[in-house]
Amino acid sequence: MNPRHRLLAIVLACVLAVLASTQALAHWAARTAHEAMVEQRDHYLLHSLRTAAENYLAIGLNLEQMEALQTLIERERASFDQVLAIDVFAASGTLLYSTDPNALGSQVPPHWRQGLEHSTPWHTDGPAQRQLGVRFDNDLGQAAGGIVLTISTATPPLTLAQWKAHGQQALALLAAAALATLVAWAGVALGMRRLMAPYVRVARILQGQPPAPAQPPATPLEQAAHHTHASWAAARQRAQHRLHQLQELDDAD
Repeated sequence: MNPRHRLLAIVLACVLAVLASTQALAHWAARTAHEAMVEQRDHYLLHSLRTAAENYLAIGLNLEQMEALQTLIERERASFDQVLAIDVFAASGTLLYSTDPNALGSQVPPHWRQGLEHSTPWHTDGPAQRQLGVRFDNDLGQAAGGIVLTISTATPPLTLAQWKAHGQQALALLAAAALATLVAWAGVALGMRRLMAPYVRVARILQGQPPAPAQPPATPLEQAAHHTHASWAAARQRAQHRLHQLQELDDAD
């Protein structure tokens, strides 16, 4: 591999590395934004449901009289595809409201009741899902019950529109790589041409070729090349003259 091709390969490798780094940063930024959006969604659901339950208690309703809470959790469940279930239970552990009608009246898992000991939200991670819970208080500041969100963590299959978007993104990346490669190749070719231009002129001088049109003033290197070419020409003439003399002597013998 000659130096020109080696330099071109290095530039192309750098261009591809920059493109790969840009793609990695874009993927990381998208993932970070998605995680932030999921966190905001979870905070919104827990906060809104807790506020609703405490407001119902504040106006004098008991837990068994909050039929509107059932409507609320069903509406919130339908608004978010990744929310698998929303459950509301009493401090005794009885499930009072749920997006799963078959579970009403059952006892919740022990760790759900243990979460009522703290006012801060809690969470547990399981296979392909996680659960977020928070307690809600009565007017005396005591735990009246809890709310649990069951959220899917499985990656949903891509839709046709998402596949199309990924394909367009891949084509755009390939086009950017091709354009960057072409620009890099043109830049390297132009740079090498300008870098090698003095040596090309010196080579033409040493070979005795006529100078190119619009030739710039001779540099010290070119002047040295002219002197070298002249000395070569003189040496050839001397050698030819001596060879001619030897031939004459040989003919005379």
